[in-house]
Amino acid sequence: MKRMIILTRNILAEQKLQDMLQKLDYEVFVTKRLFHKESSVIDFLHFFNIVIFSETLSNREVENVLEFLEKPEFQFVRRAETTSEKQSYSKEVHYLPVELSLSELREQMLKFAGENQEEESFGLKEYEFSETNRHNLLTFYNSLNKLELRILKVLLEHIDGIVSREELCTILWEEGMSNSRLVQISSAIGSIRKKMEQANVNDFNIITYWRNGYRLSELIQGSMTGYFSTLME
Repeated sequence: MKRMIILTRNILAEQKLQDMLQKLDYEVFVTKRLFHKESSVIDFLHFFNIVIFSETLSNREVENVLEFLEKPEFQFVRRAETTSEKQSYSKEVHYLPVELSLSELREQMLKFAGENQEEESFGLKEYEFSETNRHNLLTFYNSLNKLELRILKVLLEHIDGIVSREELCTILWEEGMSNSRLVQISSAIGSIRKKMEQANVNDFNIITYWRNGYRLSELIQGSMTGYFSTLME
């Protein structure tokens, strides 16, 4: 599976694109953090195949990131509303129109990702996160209510797969799915994501699979979810 990261100034502005890419079976991570030339940041970004620059970023911000990313296999994609916005950068950058149908996006991403070629094998390594990361995670953990903690625990226990909404209802309330329960789950998931953002927890996120369920996605194996699991024991 191709892994891609979307750099943006507003995570909510990328929701439609993220949903469409996930429907196409890409693993997508979105962040509004502006990265600098630090070894930990560079190591983090190198776990992705494709870097997508949001139209919310300036040309200067795009160039700043391009300057310190040296991995030759990277594919850089710049979202733009019109072709007149095309800019010359220090590295090759593909352009992706903002308004695309799912089928148009599919064909564009096949071209950018080189799906017709043999996919690179990525060996994920243990990632040592800092005291700041650990503090942020504790802040996030302490902000969760009982239902949110239980939902995260279920997702952690099913880290390798999707947990359906019906399954969540059965585990959480020991009864079948109902509109009331689904509203509670949806609200709790939204609250968890908001609290992740407020605490600057960026190493894992909750992916929604439309009409299927949820999955907890960790970008770097053995890092945040491993530590978070110990907190919940």
